Amino acid sequence: NPTQQKVVNIAMNATQRLNKILEKFLGILKYEQKIIKEELKAVKIFDLLQSLSTDLTEPFSKRKISLRINCSRNLEVNGSKRHLYLVFESLLGNAIKYTPDYGMINIYTRMNYPFVVISIKDNGIGIPVNELTNIFKSFYQLGNIANHHSSDFEYLGCGAGLGLAYCKSVIEAHFGEIWATSEGQDCGSTFYVKLPILNKTDLKYS
Repeated sequence: NPTQQKVVNIAMNATQRLNKILEKFLGILKYEQKIIKEELKAVKIFDLLQSLSTDLTEPFSKRKISLRINCSRNLEVNGSKRHLYLVFESLLGNAIKYTPDYGMINIYTRMNYPFVVISIKDNGIGIPVNELTNIFKSFYQLGNIANHHSSDFEYLGCGAGLGLAYCKSVIEAHFGEIWATSEGQDCGSTFYVKLPILNKTDLKYS
């Protein structure tokens, strides 16, 4: 009946959220030990970002946030597609959560051979300069958690504080770097992911 269905849906959603938390925590442990069991393959960054954009159509539409992707179609890195997807899903999820409705998120790439730097820039609430390194620590939550609520994509929604720690572990295991910049409150934030490219490519932007 409808009441039972509602309870089941709540339980399912809670279970899925718990599963994501466990997956990220176990991923942190695995990658901190520099163990990558999946076979590394060529991953096209543009295709990965386009797939992610499609999968996140609902929260972008619901929050009236625009997304622009400016990336070479041919750019490839050597990595685990699944875990790189989860990294960019986490970064985009944070950008959505900390950007007010009708905001803007831009993704663009910059070559620094033999690396590529992928930037995710939003015009959201920003990050205090003294917190820019702390945000990558496990279980760390920015700001007053009394003002937060549990959500993946709602404004100021919070999680378990594992997302960025997971991102850091995965990117470093791929011989890359991740960092963030912000000019402070209400000035937006930019997250940078630096990864080794698989080969020289002809950069043709979409």
